[in-house]
Amino acid sequence: MTTHSSVGLARKPVATDVLATTTRVAAVIFIAPRAVAIWKGARPSEEFPPVWWLWSDRAWRGVIRSFTSTYVAFISLTIAAPVSIIARNVEQPLAAVFAWIALTAMAFLIVAIVCSVTIVLFNRPRFLVAPRLRSDLGVIRLSRR
Repeated sequence: MTTHSSVGLARKPVATDVLATTTRVAAVIFIAPRAVAIWKGARPSEEFPPVWWLWSDRAWRGVIRSFTSTYVAFISLTIAAPVSIIARNVEQPLAAVFAWIALTAMAFLIVAIVCSVTIVLFNRPRFLVAPRLRSDLGVIRLSRR
């Protein structure tokens, strides 16, 4: 019978995995109030791009509109990364459960990234955009004006 370790698939968690996971969890917790604030009504400081922003004001506004879906993508990554490491290091049938959790989180990650891009460019799907920003035009429509 072939085990994971004999084919090189198993990888024990190392300190960098723990540090990366801890950092992502802390970021998710730290960013949560900002996500809620943007949904309810952004602070005036978020209406205009920061000094380090290299692109247009329209692109910054698109980033603010897509903050909710970007936050979902980050949460999905925060779940998928450690769960996939756990899935490779436990025995069946538990490994299958963790693998499905990781695959589901990765699917959410992909969908959320696609939604973030479409929100910036087209302001669609609108149900993921904060209510006060739903009437905005996407970057592509604004650039045609």
